[in-house]
Amino acid sequence: MKKFLSIITAVLISTFAFAELHPTYRIFEISINGLLGFDQNLTTVEDILVPELVIDLPKIADGFGKKGFVSNSQFEFDFAANLNLNKNLKIGTYVNTDFSGNFEIGKGFWDLLAYGNELDNPVVADIHVNGQLFMNAGASLQMGFKKFTFRANPSIYLPLVYIPNPTAFVSAQANSDGKLIATAEAYFDAYSCLPVDIFVMSKEGGGIGFHTGDEIMESLQSYLDPAEIFSTLWSNGGFDIGGEVEYELFRFLDIGGYMNMPLKPAYLKQKFSGSVKATAEVNDLLAWATDQSEEKENPWSSSFESNDISFSQSNFSVNRPFRFGCEACFRPIGKWLTVRGQLGYAARNPFGEDFDWKDNSYLEYYFGLESRLFYILGLKLYTSYQQEAFTQGFGLDLNMRVFELNFNISSTGASFVKSFKVSGIRGSLGLKFGF
Repeated sequence: MKKFLSIITAVLISTFAFAELHPTYRIFEISINGLLGFDQNLTTVEDILVPELVIDLPKIADGFGKKGFVSNSQFEFDFAANLNLNKNLKIGTYVNTDFSGNFEIGKGFWDLLAYGNELDNPVVADIHVNGQLFMNAGASLQMGFKKFTFRANPSIYLPLVYIPNPTAFVSAQANSDGKLIATAEAYFDAYSCLPVDIFVMSKEGGGIGFHTGDEIMESLQSYLDPAEIFSTLWSNGGFDIGGEVEYELFRFLDIGGYMNMPLKPAYLKQKFSGSVKATAEVNDLLAWATDQSEEKENPWSSSFESNDISFSQSNFSVNRPFRFGCEACFRPIGKWLTVRGQLGYAARNPFGEDFDWKDNSYLEYYFGLESRLFYILGLKLYTSYQQEAFTQGFGLDLNMRVFELNFNISSTGASFVKSFKVSGIRGSLGLKFGF
């Protein structure tokens, strides 16, 4: 009995002895991680999996917030190698690619669909679109001093594609003669580190066309040269640095703060500009539905046009997101249970040419319960608002010492309530190898 109690006591002591905000389990490891996600606030799985699908436009319109329809998409892939000598000295390097996109249609448009408007007067709602694809590489260094731990992550980055929010709107009008007219129009600029005309061409008359795969690969040959890649990254790339400070307040409680600060913007030299317009019209739909003749005309008509398509040189500056915040880990019974919390602030393209405090900045939070059983099996439940999406998720870690699998799956949504009802999904998979 005494021997058994001694073993249990040793296990419990060991779980408290190495408390860290972000513990590691191997001296040397190589990791590969991928993430894919999409969410929206129009519908949920619950709305679709019904015996009879009913489209209730007033319910849809009333369920939207001020932004109206919102959808987000994310993709990430990273590769890292780390040497964890001990808690007081860890070094590493990494390469990362990440994409994020956002699309919104203002609430006024949905109110029109649900409740209509005064005849012969259009209702206009804004459309918001943005997207960014980054590639970055960096190093990490962690050092400890007494109860403090310091981490630094300098990195160099290059936006492959950046699409700032265009001037775009959608308008709808119901005429007294029964005709319905809807128009969407956008004036856009897109920026890239590569000439966009490698992929896209301007047709006669102002349209847009695409080159063939062979033409694209031939044009890309000169840009795939390692010396050309290094030259582009060095001359046009940006630089930022991330930092964290951690303090062991008690054996069971760690607190810390973090920040990611862009120091030098990246510059995109290639610009793709133009405008697109789509129009849909419906003639007297009621008359068409009640017309019993065999040769009645189709009431629907639509058109699409693109104009003023141009390719030019630019010097558009882009920064990686600015982030700062605080976090804490509470371990009431060691690594058997970890309560993790984080609260922070983030801004897209801070100090950039298209930055707006209202549209480009937001608060972030994370709260999770985590448990690790004998360092082998890890489980977690969490709720968060990150990358402008609400998340309710579950995670599973399987650690076999030389090999570790990390899996996360979550229900996401552009609204907090719908994130519980699966209006989007986000999944990630990570593999670690080492000793």
